[in-house]
Amino acid sequence: INSNSFCCTNTLIGLTHKDEILISYFPYITPKKVSLLLFDIDTFELSYSIDLNNCSTIYTMKCLKKYNIFFGLSDEKILWIIKINNDETIQLTKKTLYTDQTKMCVINDRDLLLINVNTSHAIQLIFKINPHHMMTIRLLLIILFITQINGKNQKTFSPIENSRPIIGILTQPAPSIWQASNRTTYLAASYVKYVESTGAQVVPIRMYQPIDYYLHLFNSLNGVLFPGGDFSNEYFYVAKLFYAWSLKEFDETSKLFPVWGTCLGFEVLLMLTRSSIDILEPCKGYDFATELTFMPDAADSQLLGSSLPLNIKNALQNDSTTANYHNFCMRPTNFSADPILSTFYKMLTISPDLEGKTFVSTIENQSTREYSKHNNLKSMCLGRRYPVFGVQWHPEKNGFEWRVNTTIPHTSNAVKVMQYTANFLTNQTRQNMNHFESIEDETKHLIYQYTSEFTDLVESHFQQIYFFYE
Repeated sequence: INSNSFCCTNTLIGLTHKDEILISYFPYITPKKVSLLLFDIDTFELSYSIDLNNCSTIYTMKCLKKYNIFFGLSDEKILWIIKINNDETIQLTKKTLYTDQTKMCVINDRDLLLINVNTSHAIQLIFKINPHHMMTIRLLLIILFITQINGKNQKTFSPIENSRPIIGILTQPAPSIWQASNRTTYLAASYVKYVESTGAQVVPIRMYQPIDYYLHLFNSLNGVLFPGGDFSNEYFYVAKLFYAWSLKEFDETSKLFPVWGTCLGFEVLLMLTRSSIDILEPCKGYDFATELTFMPDAADSQLLGSSLPLNIKNALQNDSTTANYHNFCMRPTNFSADPILSTFYKMLTISPDLEGKTFVSTIENQSTREYSKHNNLKSMCLGRRYPVFGVQWHPEKNGFEWRVNTTIPHTSNAVKVMQYTANFLTNQTRQNMNHFESIEDETKHLIYQYTSEFTDLVESHFQQIYFFYE
């Protein structure tokens, strides 16, 4: 089921003795769009779909045994995969972004069906399948959601979220003017404030560390931000580790580890996906603010789709609310012509540079890779999305960088744009349940161990900087 507003339903899916799918559908509130999708097991091609948008309907439709039934609740990031085997057994697998909250189960003619979402308002159901009645009716799935009706004393189902998200931000080699005082790496304080303004904490991911250090942080953090700056081999190496681990984790366990790239981070995401650093071209994109032109793929995106408030969308489209500080660009024609980039990412927005030439300004992953080496599935057909997002522009500057003689927008709309993107990132990381092994371990990694320096009066693009001595 694909729904932008699947608030509340009683849904029954069954298989009758005629090998038909029986769907009883009784929503309290009609969703915007609900569909049942059937995929061929062998080819993973969509073979049939039916819209389920009536308030009280019973549907029956013919189902051949080789079809998989894909039934999911998109708002809760839940996907059920129901396989009807040739030997009359039924296999039910649950794919979800909340892997710590769910269990997988198998139904055959003697097994138990266990549904355990493990949230405060979830329902745990156990059914014993009677082998003598398997050909009469096979009860596959019951999901019951209780929601608010007219605002009166009703419980609302909501997935467990991490109320203490911690986001890692890459540091990077300091320019030579700062290295003279042994300041080897740095992190602009505006990125720290950007994340902290959403109720998340920050861990600086330091350069020149052993790989065990990075793996420990990957398993302890809830997401990562690749900041802007100057390209370096050290930055690229660390970004590659976290990018690869995030995709691998999602392939193998469906666990979200969000990756967000800003400016240089955006460019590095494209390089990592394309496995090449020579994919951008020089452009006039430094020190100017501009608007975004929304592309068709933005409409059903996570970042700029239905969850985007109208006032923020209007600000992005009509006001110069995006600060740009880059000397290289990805041109839309080059992006669309590249089969790897255009398959992996949605091009959500484009923007004009100072010469009026357009560049790709916002991206997000549109599905998993067509072929996943980890699970040997054509997982694009499953509609799963890696949590990878990138912006060529700098949302964090709108609220936290104040150097004079710059074009950084500080209007109320510009600040709202910044806050929306920051909240989006943190809300993504709230779906990850990683944590440090102890409070002591967490504390020694947090940014609070370091003090920022006021750098506006020296040769710096930033008001405040955290310096590290590696």
